[in-house]
Amino acid sequence: MKPYPAANEVGHVCPRTGRVAVLVSAYAASDLNGEVPAYWYSATDEEFGFDPWRLVDSVDSSLDGQSFDVWFPSGVCQPVSPTATLYLSAKNAAKLNEGATQCSSDTCT
Repeated sequence: MKPYPAANEVGHVCPRTGRVAVLVSAYAASDLNGEVPAYWYSATDEEFGFDPWRLVDSVDSSLDGQSFDVWFPSGVCQPVSPTATLYLSAKNAAKLNEGATQCSSDTCT
């Protein structure tokens, strides 16, 4: 039996929010990028008693695809590797896994 994914591993489901961890690289390449809410999780913030969730504005890929920039609404950018994770709602994570191709401001199909 495969062990349950730990926090920040692809497929991990946060027991408090129901959000599901997905690869930054998969999100960046999808039509969901910037169209549906995505969240950055910080275990360090949680350890210190702060809210561990930060809303993500969008994700940009470097030209070579070896790194990604996670942009936050504040204008701050966090460079990460392609194997870093973001969290999406279970519904949007399922759409990402299905390869969602059409998005509007409210929904993706």
